[in-house]
Amino acid sequence: MTGWHGFKAEDAGYKKLRRLFDYLTSIGHIGSNSNSEICIVDAEDLLAYPEEIAEKFCASVDIPYDHGMLRWDTEEDQQRAQDAFKNWAPFHDAVLKSTSLKVQPPKVTSPEADMAEWTQRYGKEGTQLIQKNIDDNIDYYLYLEKVAIKPNRGS
Repeated sequence: MTGWHGFKAEDAGYKKLRRLFDYLTSIGHIGSNSNSEICIVDAEDLLAYPEEIAEKFCASVDIPYDHGMLRWDTEEDQQRAQDAFKNWAPFHDAVLKSTSLKVQPPKVTSPEADMAEWTQRYGKEGTQLIQKNIDDNIDYYLYLEKVAIKPNRGS
């Protein structure tokens, strides 16, 4: 369906995003030595605090925030989403089957529980691939997560 066969750590894009971030910071295009603030959104924060993170994102990139941005519940919106993501359906099923971005608190698990779930769902080989990709990307993710837009937790 997507034309992808397998998954490699670089497919996640964290290494390239880190390189781009470091480059833009080094030339003063973003960050404290520029007129542009850093605008990185962590998906987990977006899901846990959709309205607050979307509002902060819009302020960061200087576009007006509208609560309607978190909904795609009209027939026209649904068709636009289907057209945009038809080749990527397996990666966007949850969005394509929904009509809005609703609060989804983070799933609190342990590495052992994650491994057991992945083994059940994807088998031993799939679980090893997932863990390898986490190991290959975690440092890049944690580096970028430090500067991501933060919610006012508890608000």
